[in-house]
Amino acid sequence: DRVAMVVPDGEDFVLSFLGAIRAGVVPVPMYPPLALNRLDAYVASAQKIMTTAGVRLLLTSRQISGLIYSLVSKVDTMEDVHPVEKLRNLDDAQLPPFVDPNVSPDDICFLQFTSGSTSAPKGVEVSHANLVANARAIMDDGVDADADADHGVSWLPLYHDMGLIGFVVSPLIAQIRVTFIPTELFVRRPSCWMQTIHDVRGTITFAPNFAFGLAAKRAKRAQLESLDLSCLRVVG
Repeated sequence: DRVAMVVPDGEDFVLSFLGAIRAGVVPVPMYPPLALNRLDAYVASAQKIMTTAGVRLLLTSRQISGLIYSLVSKVDTMEDVHPVEKLRNLDDAQLPPFVDPNVSPDDICFLQFTSGSTSAPKGVEVSHANLVANARAIMDDGVDADADADHGVSWLPLYHDMGLIGFVVSPLIAQIRVTFIPTELFVRRPSCWMQTIHDVRGTITFAPNFAFGLAAKRAKRAQLESLDLSCLRVVG
C-alpha cells in the first residue's frame, strides 16, 4: 500500500515516514499547499501524483486536511484522509498486533516525485538498497562523518531530496545527530540558521545557494560579532 504524506511538521513527518517504512508501507512524501490563492492548482497537481502512485491513504495535519479533503473523491484508490494528530494519542491497546514485514533491499522504500517546476511531476521508485548506497556515499565518501563528533543542522523541507535523504535518512544510517529548524522559521528569520549552529555547535549543514545569500544579507553586525561558527566542518 502507498500512503501520501502531506505533513509540514518535522517531528510528525520523520516519525510517520519511519513508521510507514517499518510497517512495510510505501510512503509518498509531498509538499504542502503553500498559498490559498493557488489551492486549486495544488489540488490538481496532488491528484495527479496520488493517482499515479495509487495511494490508499492520505496522512496530513488537521489544519491541511480540510483544504484538501476533496482529493478523496478525486483519487480512485484513496479510501480516507487521516490526521497525523490522531496517531500521537494512540496506545498499544488500540492497535492490532504488529506483523513484521518481509522487506528485502530491492523492495521499494518510498516513492519520490519531482517538483513539477518544468513538467508534470514524475515518480521515482527508491529502493532500500538505493538509499543505503546513497547514504554511505554521502556520509562516508562525501563528508567523512564521525558519529561521535558530528552534529547536523538543517532547516530544509523534509519532502525534498536534500532535506529527506541528506538530513533524515543518511544521518540515521550513519548515526549522526541532527537538529531541525522549522522551514517557516528560517523563511521568517534566516539568522536562526547560523544562531542554531552556534548554539548546538553544529558541524555539518547544507542548503541551496540562495539561502547563504539570504542569511548573509539579513545578518546584523551585532549578531555576527556574537556568533562563533568555528565548529562548522562541512558546508554544502
